Amino acid sequence: MRVPTARQFGFLLKLGSGAAGLSWPMGPTEQLLRHGWVTAEKFDGRYYQLVRITPDGLRALAAAVERYGLPALLGEDAGSKGAA
Repeated sequence: MRVPTARQFGFLLKLGSGAAGLSWPMGPTEQLLRHGWVTAEKFDGRYYQLVRITPDGLRALAAAVERYGLPALLGEDAGSKGAA
């Protein structure tokens, strides 16, 4: 299985609880869509609406946690530990 980059990990981590992204930029979201890690509805040609994680996205998120570790609870962004 392909492991998300540190930046992709940050995006997936936001959706891991089952939340939906309301308005996400086109570029990073399209990368996640290509891998099948999220679903989304396109809006306005610039942003995706209602971005949700898929089962494959949850598996990719787990692989990213194994690679990068969990983010600190306070004062550190997701994916910043061990991301090189």
